[in-house]
Amino acid sequence: MTGREIRADSAIGSVLSLLTCPHCSAGLAVDGAEICCPNGHRFDPARQGYLNLSRRALNGDSADMVSARVDFLETDSYDPLRSALVDASISSASSPAAIVDIGVGTGYYLSALLDAAPTAVGVGIDASKAAARRAARAHPRAGVVVADAWQRLPVADAAASLVTSVFSPRNPAEFRRIIADDGLLVVVIPTDRHLAELVERLALLQVDREKTRRLADGMAGYFDPIDTIPVDYTVALDHAAVRALVRMGPSARHITPDRLGEAVAALPEPFEVTVSTSVTRWRPHP
Repeated sequence: MTGREIRADSAIGSVLSLLTCPHCSAGLAVDGAEICCPNGHRFDPARQGYLNLSRRALNGDSADMVSARVDFLETDSYDPLRSALVDASISSASSPAAIVDIGVGTGYYLSALLDAAPTAVGVGIDASKAAARRAARAHPRAGVVVADAWQRLPVADAAASLVTSVFSPRNPAEFRRIIADDGLLVVVIPTDRHLAELVERLALLQVDREKTRRLADGMAGYFDPIDTIPVDYTVALDHAAVRALVRMGPSARHITPDRLGEAVAALPEPFEVTVSTSVTRWRPHP
């Protein structure tokens, strides 16, 4: 998009009213080939279609991790989880107008949410430029932004009717600020049984057994729980899928490619793996 006028019906143009300047929190507007705020801060969308609104360099997922995520998600192994997220987030009686997906990754979940909400627009936020490049192509109604989820999000107050976070950072104070009073927050976290077979055989990072409690503690004062939907099933993965699954997550930073290759080669093929997550729904605290 660099050097070309930004169209109002482009993905970024369609969500611009939801976004704010990362420097001064003022609204953003199109000015030819750039995006600017009233205070003179200017931003040039990347030619791949995403907008960088981070105030500092971020250490998001690497290009290799993102590529591995694409490969793994193409196996459809997480499709039941994605369907559960959509069912928990969108109903015929309550279709969101604006969806903000924190840690959008490749856009795998946001694109499904937008397909289920045909009048909605979506903002995908991720710390990784490599992920943003992928997500920007995921759906024509998804505008993708590079930003730090641990700092003030470049999203206007009460702009979102649905906020989602799937295996992603959670900033309850910021989630509450950007969500409408009648909005919905949906958070997906792994249980301590998630990928347990691989954790044991490959010595991967383990899920914190206190994760559910820490989630509730962090939400206190910002959101009230509605319900928790368990999503548990097993998948049979070939060796290529196992390698992609490990390479796309945090364990990729703790195991060398050679060690991973040797460990995976020693596994039966196919290898049965448990997918175990909690889809939790929250209403904004008054």
